Amino acid sequence: MKKFLALLTTAALACGMLAASPVPAAAAESTEAAAEDIPEIYTLINETSLAGLKSPYIPDRSDIDKAWPKEPKDKDHIVIGWAELTMSGSWFSDVASSSEAKAKEYGYEIKRLVAEFDPVLQSEQFDTFISQGVDIIVVNPCDAMAVIADIQRAVDAGIPVCTSAGILTESDCPLLTSIASSPWGCGFQAGRYIASQYDSSEKLTSGTIIGVLGNPTSEGRVNGMLSGIIYQRLLDNGFTYDDPEAYLIAYNFYQDVVNTGHAFNEEANFEVVSQLVGDWTEEGGMSAAEDMLTSHSDIQLIVAENDWMGLGAQRAIDNASMTDSVKVGCCADGVVDAIEQVKDGIMLCTGCNSAYEQGEEVIEFIHDIFNGEVDPSNLPIASYFPEMAITGENVDQFYDPELAYFKYEPMTFKSVPEYIADILGE
Repeated sequence: MKKFLALLTTAALACGMLAASPVPAAAAESTEAAAEDIPEIYTLINETSLAGLKSPYIPDRSDIDKAWPKEPKDKDHIVIGWAELTMSGSWFSDVASSSEAKAKEYGYEIKRLVAEFDPVLQSEQFDTFISQGVDIIVVNPCDAMAVIADIQRAVDAGIPVCTSAGILTESDCPLLTSIASSPWGCGFQAGRYIASQYDSSEKLTSGTIIGVLGNPTSEGRVNGMLSGIIYQRLLDNGFTYDDPEAYLIAYNFYQDVVNTGHAFNEEANFEVVSQLVGDWTEEGGMSAAEDMLTSHSDIQLIVAENDWMGLGAQRAIDNASMTDSVKVGCCADGVVDAIEQVKDGIMLCTGCNSAYEQGEEVIEFIHDIFNGEVDPSNLPIASYFPEMAITGENVDQFYDPELAYFKYEPMTFKSVPEYIADILGE
């Protein structure tokens, strides 16, 4: 942690951005003093449940050897080694099909291997790609820490690496960047909207359905949604915490949810009475919601981290004839079935995590860096798709019944200085 703080401080001072932030680090007399001034929430940035929280205290990464620049064997036939987490579930198969289609457009070749959540097998797959001499490796990590050694091994062999969907947070990792939707960020936007649909002066009681305990995407999404709800209700109730303070309050609230299944914040007048696992499936969401509705008759809201679990929860609510009293809010994936429920006023919201966007944008990134349109030498460790909630107010701009997911715009990659300036609103 000390090393991490020192890196953050050095980067912040070098970028000269702290004078514009709430932290007066520009006036600090030492790096130690500046480190002490970093809001606590940003010192916890590597915590699983903060995956996707954007911090203005990120270090410059231009001096890290990432095996870039890289000259491919054949610029018109780039060979991509793709180490996928799993192929179970339609989302992952959609990532595969969309990336294959986009690669075909450019004449690229994808060598795809699937680890099925086994980090040892995924490590061996890196060795396979290295021995094959691929031009670049894409990985959806089974283990966000263990994969760092695999990435280093590839870079040492002269092969750059980026991630698809999986998010890494260790800034000194020799990764080009992670390419994904922001779990915390999309959750936060959904949470703020959810809060706006309730009277903050009246107690709001909720249950949460998480896909996989301990998974950064799952934890980040749920924590993000609860953070958005608490943030907005604190604001609506007249409490004027700085953003980092409000995020920390919500983070601590979520730790209680994880550890005990229950949390209550008096100022936000918000309570979570249950968190159950839904395995990212409609059946899992339905089962979890049935248990919640049976055990907690006072639940008014169920937050589900993805659409499939949310759709399952909605089925349970409908079957229990509680449609008018219990609502569902999601923050991913923006599938058409969920969007139609939002459009019809059934579900409160969904979010953005299109498998088609994921597959296509990784290939676009590879095309752009090898053609000089994007410079990957100083990108943040994570580059995120735009963070947004799809709600009844904006659903028409995202809805197309012919698409499996929401309509999206091409992604823009930002360097570390651009990323920081964007967070600070400069």
